[in-house]
Amino acid sequence: MILHEITVENFRGYRAPVTVKLDGGSPAVVRGRNGSGKSTLLEAAVRVLADRHDVGGKEAARIRPRGTTLAPRIALVFEHGGEVYRITKQFLDSPSARLEKCSGNKFELLDEGKAADQRLREILRSDAAGRGLAGTEETGILQALCCPQGGLALPGLTGKVLEDIRAMLGAQLAGPRGAAFETEVAKKYSKAWSGKGPRKSEAIHGLRAELAKASEEAERCRAGLAQVERYEKTAAKERSRHAGLLAELRNVDIDLIKADEDAGRVTALHAKRQLADSRRKLADAEYRRIADVIRRIGIANESKRKLAEIRPELTAAVDAARAGLEAAKENAAAALVRLNAAA
Repeated sequence: MILHEITVENFRGYRAPVTVKLDGGSPAVVRGRNGSGKSTLLEAAVRVLADRHDVGGKEAARIRPRGTTLAPRIALVFEHGGEVYRITKQFLDSPSARLEKCSGNKFELLDEGKAADQRLREILRSDAAGRGLAGTEETGILQALCCPQGGLALPGLTGKVLEDIRAMLGAQLAGPRGAAFETEVAKKYSKAWSGKGPRKSEAIHGLRAELAKASEEAERCRAGLAQVERYEKTAAKERSRHAGLLAELRNVDIDLIKADEDAGRVTALHAKRQLADSRRKLADAEYRRIADVIRRIGIANESKRKLAEIRPELTAAVDAARAGLEAAKENAAAALVRLNAAA
């Protein structure tokens, strides 16, 4: 496991967010004066990796900044098995856990809540912790990677990490590669500490002077701490509100994209409607023409029906006229005969 970046907020002596980036390609040395927060930074890395996000109890409550009700929040970027992950946990108040995996240039959600805790335990080869803070036996590979201040000797290892260490230790630290690692550590250490530090008596005298000065400042700072806490809570709320606004903005962007897609579909439908209107006008004209033809056919059928009704009368009249004509012809012929006889 290689650490790349840690961000600590509202954790013991850390209040406002503090981010420390590490060079994952070589050993890193974190230096600072006593009480500056070096050990606390290391503890934060252990807490975010080993503890459950919903850890509770009196011991867990002490990780808050002293005298406050602020919710500790820790984010850690680390590399494991060639993959880069980011774990973010908030403890005690509204506890949450979010494990992300780097894909390309962005982190994508992998697990949340208890699933994120379980995935970390699998990576660390550790056992599930109880309700309180995780003990040494529950930190897995961190037993070998981390040690408390003043305790450089490796403690007795427990759990599944033993077989992992036995499998890896010879390959990682033996031979030329181990020597190169020690050389690199020595270079880093020499840059951070020359070996010519102040004599013990002078160091104690300086510390006493600093302590006296700090005592004079303490009373004035005490009144400001409460106000700082209020400011920090306000800042936390503003950051939360800002995160909510960013989420809303992302949703608006998604809605805009959908609206653009809908607008494109509306434009296409409008073009189809114009074509349909043109076809409808042609169909209406054809309908009116056909309706007129049907109307004429109806009139003709009505005339035909009426003619069919009077046809018997017309036929009878024609027959009567023909009969009358034949009778007239016969009368004319008879008259002609009589006329000729008279002559």
